[in-house]
Amino acid sequence: MSEEAKKEAQQAVITDAAEQIRKFGHGKLTLAAPIRAGGKDVTELNYDFTKLSGLDFVEAMDADPKAVNLFRLSARQAMEMFARAATKETEGIDATDIRERMGAQDAMKATQLATVFFAAANRAGNDRISNE
Repeated sequence: MSEEAKKEAQQAVITDAAEQIRKFGHGKLTLAAPIRAGGKDVTELNYDFTKLSGLDFVEAMDADPKAVNLFRLSARQAMEMFARAATKETEGIDATDIRERMGAQDAMKATQLATVFFAAANRAGNDRISNE
């Protein structure tokens, strides 16, 4: 396989919900701009959306009182979901540090990750509903 074909295959859009959850539900985000927390610079945030509790999810949804669509995350809701997922996996930093100190480039990627997970989890959940 040529190098160009390999790149195209790597960049292919993943449409399967379970595969999206597997690929984007947890991982590590290397920060473009470190976050100062606990007297140290944090340069990477490990995150795991699959470890969020129901209460974590509900509180993330409540983070944006202007949000009215239950099927779409606002940027504020997505940021809150990411902050909570990152504090589950990254020692020495809390959600407030992430929300208030994360740079714009990193916040963009963090909210995208949360949005992909939210949409994939919603689609995967549809397969667990029965009309019986």
